[in-house]
Amino acid sequence: GLYVIAVFTADEHASFALSAQLLGATTLLVSAQPQADSLPAGAWNYYTMELGPRTANVTLTLTPTSGDPDVYVRADGELPDRMHYVLSATSTGTDRLFFGASEQIRFPCTLTIGVFGWTAASYTLVGMATLAGCAAPADECDGASDEPEAVRLQ
Repeated sequence: GLYVIAVFTADEHASFALSAQLLGATTLLVSAQPQADSLPAGAWNYYTMELGPRTANVTLTLTPTSGDPDVYVRADGELPDRMHYVLSATSTGTDRLFFGASEQIRFPCTLTIGVFGWTAASYTLVGMATLAGCAAPADECDGASDEPEAVRLQ
């Protein structure tokens, strides 16, 4: 949508800084393509990843370049937070999650990934999904072979 912001002042020499954040917006991840971002302390950035029925496993890697970001994951269409998530990685330094299907995450699904800034942080997030091999004819496997492959993450 269109947003309009107006600033009025009685002092013609006033200066200001304006910052805006659209809450709840998500960024699409593309497999193996790093997503660099930053956030202030106490804030969230959200990403989505579409996983198909042949997904074997997923790796999420969050590498900080400054600060202390953490990663939280949900698979029910809701945004994760520090109390509501199915997977998280909250160590200082690089956080990595490696997982396959489970009771909490069943493929196909849309993962919602939240990055929380314990402190102001800059980071790179990379998502990678691997497909299970398919022994059926190629036309029944969307042209896939028996070899695992990377898939596009959204």
